Amino acid sequence: MADQAETAELERLRLQLRHLQACRMIPGCWDKRFVDGNFQRDPAELSENQRNQVRRLAYKYRRQMPRELVPERVHLPRASGA
Repeated sequence: MADQAETAELERLRLQLRHLQACRMIPGCWDKRFVDGNFQRDPAELSENQRNQVRRLAYKYRRQMPRELVPERVHLPRASGA
């Protein structure tokens, strides 16, 4: 049961990254570099913070994404720099 949920979540992250790649972003901005750097990676290799960042970006660029891939709201803790 947990494996099916994890597999579904990984597939959702893969689709979010694919659609984020097609979103219009300012060239050279951090968001674009993050998506370009992680586009070819398997979502299973992403850390939890990177997965959260994909969700944040999917919400940020929600108007350019398919509705079913956009999270309702994003209330994720920010990674601390300390």
